[in-house]
Amino acid sequence: MIKSNIVFAHLGPERPDLLDPLHPVVYEGTTLLGRRRPNAITSKLPAGFLPSLEKIQGKIGRIKGNNFHIYAADANQADGINRICYIVPRADFLLISEYGGARGANYSGLYPILRSHLQSNHFQEEADCFKVGKENLELFVAIINQIVENKLNARYVLEASSEQDSIFIVDKRYYYFKAYWSEEARESQIQAPVPADKCAQITDELTKIERIIYDTVTLGLECKNIEELEAANAKISEIHSLLNQCSDFLSSYANALQKAKQFSSQADEHKGAPANGKRTAKHN
Repeated sequence: MIKSNIVFAHLGPERPDLLDPLHPVVYEGTTLLGRRRPNAITSKLPAGFLPSLEKIQGKIGRIKGNNFHIYAADANQADGINRICYIVPRADFLLISEYGGARGANYSGLYPILRSHLQSNHFQEEADCFKVGKENLELFVAIINQIVENKLNARYVLEASSEQDSIFIVDKRYYYFKAYWSEEARESQIQAPVPADKCAQITDELTKIERIIYDTVTLGLECKNIEELEAANAKISEIHSLLNQCSDFLSSYANALQKAKQFSSQADEHKGAPANGKRTAKHN
């Protein structure tokens, strides 16, 4: 659940003073996450760690070297919104942190929840990092999977933070607010979503696509590689075909709903009429 009036964007304002706390811009990545399991995450994991890490139900994001990120299972882009943590393998243990690198969003939206669980389970913390050894690796994986499950079950809410982040894209630096997940109130967990919310979600998703299209055009104007531009255009053609299919489906579904409503209305009128087809005259 997204609680505050967050504006997701790939390209934010070019100056920090242009950030609006009432409409907080949060960075949304464009690199898609496809990997679900950490198969051969790295060849330099501590001995015996891979079988346990392969039980992780979230998504894994590789970066240069042997380091990697863990994301929620429903994460689509490699950014900070649905990232759980950043992992640096050592000789016989793992270092767990929020992420302090220079590439992409410089935070992990689900890390405060993970940090709280690790602290309550007495994981060793030093210099904003947790140490995970073979003795507590299974517990660490269990905690990660619980967070993944809770996220899928909508038990967390996302709110923009007052903390700011900046990202260098192509030849410019852009500014954003960070956004973190927190535990959902119990009362909110048992409320069933109303059907209208699904329609609002469709509009929200289409708005995201619209923003990505404008961002893509902006990036395309800055790209000077003909081969990359042609490859991007081929991908756009594929997406255009998918959008046409989506439009045809929604149009057909809307027509079916309209016919169902008309039939229901006719059925109600039929119920109100006498069996012989004549209405009974009113008596004064």
